[in-house]
Amino acid sequence: MRQRLLDFQEQRRALGNKAENSNNPAAVKRLELECQKLQLILESAAIAEPPSDPETVALGAWVRLRDEDGEEETYQIVGAEEADPDEGRINAASPLARALLNRRTGEKVRLKIPAGQRELTIISVHYGNS
Repeated sequence: MRQRLLDFQEQRRALGNKAENSNNPAAVKRLELECQKLQLILESAAIAEPPSDPETVALGAWVRLRDEDGEEETYQIVGAEEADPDEGRINAASPLARALLNRRTGEKVRLKIPAGQRELTIISVHYGNS
């Protein structure tokens, strides 16, 4: 997040220099607003502490799941600003994350999907880097 803010600030400086020569205030304003938004997010961010039971799913947990076909998937439950499904980082407000929160290793969860229901077994829960 801090790197994104620094990148936006650098772009703002570059556009500011160009804006003086090319009259581009709308682009500069857009970047300024994005920088302000990111700054507010950083100022309000809190580090989620793992629960006292490390096998309980909470914010920040990496959860390994197995479906009925034996296929395994791993997800990290994160806040909305950190979510990146392509990297396995899912929003804590998503249906899957909500089904997993406060569950433990070995438990089964059922998730409604367009094709019906999907049953997943929690294989492992851990905190820290993937």
